[in-house]
Amino acid sequence: MSTRVFRVTDTDVATYAAAVGDRNPLHVDNDFGHRSPYGRPVAHGALVVTLALAALAETTDPMAVRDIRATFRQPTIPGRRYEVDWTVTESEARGRVSFGGIEVVGIRCRLGSVLPWCGPAADEQPRREVPRVLELADLAGDSENTVGKERGTFAVDYPRIAGLVSRVIGGRVPEHVAAVLGWASYWTGMCTPGRDALLVACSIVLHGSGSGAVEFATEEPEVDRRSGLVTLHAGMSCGASADVTIQSLIRESVPGPDAAELANVLPPSEKLDGKTILVVGGSRGLGAAVSLGLASQGARVLVSCTRAPEVLAAASRAYGDRLWPVLADASDGWALAAALPEGPLDGVVLLASPAIPTLPLAPDAVETAAQFMAASTRLMFGPLSVCAPRLRKGATVVMISSEAVLAPPRWWPHYAAAKAAVEGLAEYVARHHPWNVVVVRPPRLWTDLTNTPGGRAVSNPIAPVAADIVSAFSAQDVVAGEVSVLGAAGWGAPWPISSEPVPSQSMASEPIASEPEPSKSLPSEPIASPPVSSKPVASEPIASTPMSSEEVQDAGDRRSEQVLR
Repeated sequence: MSTRVFRVTDTDVATYAAAVGDRNPLHVDNDFGHRSPYGRPVAHGALVVTLALAALAETTDPMAVRDIRATFRQPTIPGRRYEVDWTVTESEARGRVSFGGIEVVGIRCRLGSVLPWCGPAADEQPRREVPRVLELADLAGDSENTVGKERGTFAVDYPRIAGLVSRVIGGRVPEHVAAVLGWASYWTGMCTPGRDALLVACSIVLHGSGSGAVEFATEEPEVDRRSGLVTLHAGMSCGASADVTIQSLIRESVPGPDAAELANVLPPSEKLDGKTILVVGGSRGLGAAVSLGLASQGARVLVSCTRAPEVLAAASRAYGDRLWPVLADASDGWALAAALPEGPLDGVVLLASPAIPTLPLAPDAVETAAQFMAASTRLMFGPLSVCAPRLRKGATVVMISSEAVLAPPRWWPHYAAAKAAVEGLAEYVARHHPWNVVVVRPPRLWTDLTNTPGGRAVSNPIAPVAADIVSAFSAQDVVAGEVSVLGAAGWGAPWPISSEPVPSQSMASEPIASEPEPSKSLPSEPIASPPVSSKPVASEPIASTPMSSEEVQDAGDRRSEQVLR
């Protein structure tokens, strides 16, 4: 077994995006990446496979690789240290890209005789600059944007890819392999399914090697509506001769809070009339539902967020004059203090949290774990320190923890430590300040942090959790100096404590906290006025063994940061 180590940088990711044309925002747009479940842009899955194959070339003739199957389990985060291990026999090579012992990508190659030359290059055609935005109905042929068979030509900037490979890991990848992998990345991220695709697996059967642009022809996508699995078959000729199968999932947009659903469990009233409450992380997910619920009870709600809360605005037309955005990075106490309006507060709800990475208890993960715990603490300590002088005696302070703190998932030691710190801070606040302190331990909810097909399927409704948080502001049975705990009774199924090798990141329940942005002053109008606008690889040819919908559904649960797309 041979082992190589590599790191990719944001510059490397941008270089690969330019070389293959895959400018999907998950890779190159900081704002889009910050709003994803991963908290930042991630590397292309095809780039990781390309680097791993370059490491294989140290011991194996790359021209003898006949089949390639890659299964994507985790994203590759720029800056982290990854290991590539290859085990090679006469007819097969099995590779594993890992971080701290957690498999990120699994690769299997069938080896054989050197590939024949497949002919001259095709004429190169322009590539898309903006990714398609498709839904399952478009891919299933049930809409006006139906996607059918397509054909064309495609070329990568091979000298740029070769230079990138040499700099990051050494070795080389043949041009025909770089072209086929580059096309798979480009077509998935820019064409079908496009912007919201999550790459699950890629299978390539090579018939001939060449140079320059390839000519491709795709079949109509195959769609499994239950799992959201999209399977695409394509054939290539000219610059490379190959059959390609790509399997991906479409990540649906998380809907905003449903006013009618919330009203069913929290009928509108004026119980909180005259009260002013700050909600940190209140523009999306659970935070948006809490903001809407507080407004429905008559409160004036200051919604702390880093960008204009369009999702909340769209759902809050009846209460828009009660919802006021506070645009500032909540982890920056000075910025939040400058953005808050003058006047006392009757409560604060601390719901923001950073994206939750999957991390082992290993030396490679120490720095990332420490950064996560520091970010989590700042999102509690910072806003609370700003609000302390403004909170009235008897004010209500709500702090987000998690039901998972009672039995942490396997690969979340940093998360368990961060939530323990939150609950310790809650005990301190209850003991030393004249406020009613509430710790919330939500079950698994469907938010931006849980937005994978598997995550959505096992998540619980947000409205009952939001309603109980809002009701805490009018509770009468409060004991001074004690922390009240809102648990999952009546909220739905608890968080699963998976025994799988890599449990799902989509267990997270808080809204994601964006990276720091420049603080902005409080707008003079409320939000709505004006409206803010792995199964083992079979021995047959790889392309003939796509994953089943059941396997994909399971993968959606287990793949904690699966967005290598």
